[in-house]
Amino acid sequence: MTPNDRFRPGTSKLESLTKGTKAVYGLAKIIAPAFQREDLGMHVDYIIKHDPIINEYVKRDPKYRLLLRDKLEDVYKNYKPYLISAGIVDTWDRATSALGEAAQFVPGVGNLFAAGEEMVELVPKIVYSAMYAHGTGDYNALPYFAVNELASFTPYVGEAIDFKNIYLERARERLRKRASEDFMKAVAPSWKTVQ
Repeated sequence: MTPNDRFRPGTSKLESLTKGTKAVYGLAKIIAPAFQREDLGMHVDYIIKHDPIINEYVKRDPKYRLLLRDKLEDVYKNYKPYLISAGIVDTWDRATSALGEAAQFVPGVGNLFAAGEEMVELVPKIVYSAMYAHGTGDYNALPYFAVNELASFTPYVGEAIDFKNIYLERARERLRKRASEDFMKAVAPSWKTVQ
C-alpha cells in the first residue's frame, strides 16, 4: 500500500484533505454556532420571500435585489460584532448545557451541578444581552432572552432550549428587519419605520 492509496482515486492529496476539512467544518457549524458565517445572499432571499412589499419591488425590477443587498451589507457592517458574539454565546450555551444535562443523571449532586451550570451560563448571556440591546436598540430582546432563560431552568426539558440559537437568531432577525427598513426608506422616502 502506497501513501497515495488512502486518498480517493482521481483526487490529489490536497483535494482529499480539503474535502475532509470542509466536512469537519460543516459539522462544527452545526454543533457550534460560533463557526457559522453569515451568508448575506441567504438573508436577501429570506427577506424577499417573507416581505410581500419587497417581493413585489424585486419582481417588478431585479435591480431592487441589488439595492436590498447593498442595504443589507451596510447594516451587516454595524451588526457583525453582535452576530459573532451571539454565535459565541450560543456555542457556550450548548457546551455548558451538554455538561448540565449529563450531570442531571448523576444521583445526588447531579441536579445541584446542573443548577450551578445554569448560573455559570448566565454571566456571558447578561453581558451580551446588555451590549446587544444598547448597540442595536432592540430593547424588546431583553424580555425575550429572559423568558427563554427562565424556561431553561426546567429540569431535563430546559436543556433543549439551550440548544436553540436564540441569541444568534434574534440578531439575524433584527439584521433582516433593519435592512428591510433601510430598503423601504430608499425606495419610498415617505415610508415610516414601525417599531
